[in-house]
Amino acid sequence: MLELVLVGFGGFIGAICRSLLGVALSKFSTLFPFSTLLVNILGSFAIGAILALNLSQNAKTFLVVGILGGFTTFSAFSYQSIALFSTSPFLAILNILTNVILSLLACYVGIVVFS
Repeated sequence: MLELVLVGFGGFIGAICRSLLGVALSKFSTLFPFSTLLVNILGSFAIGAILALNLSQNAKTFLVVGILGGFTTFSAFSYQSIALFSTSPFLAILNILTNVILSLLACYVGIVVFS
């Protein structure tokens, strides 16, 4: 039960932070999604830093699954891809390509199906 509370509260914080950042950066450019780029970069940096620290499982759950999960799931994708490089560069590249290509394809199919 505690794990769900940690994830839920962290997700609440992460989602609010993402929304505030998006609103703040939307004033600077409508031509390029800088807020998404910044969220992905910050989230990827944060997950690397958090998982490198010697934190309790509850702290990691709150910070990584909760806050970063609400802020961006790209951070998990980034960390998993980097981790795969150390064991199998082939699987890392496969992970990157399949995630990007299939996610873009799924988004397109969703648009086509529901338009």
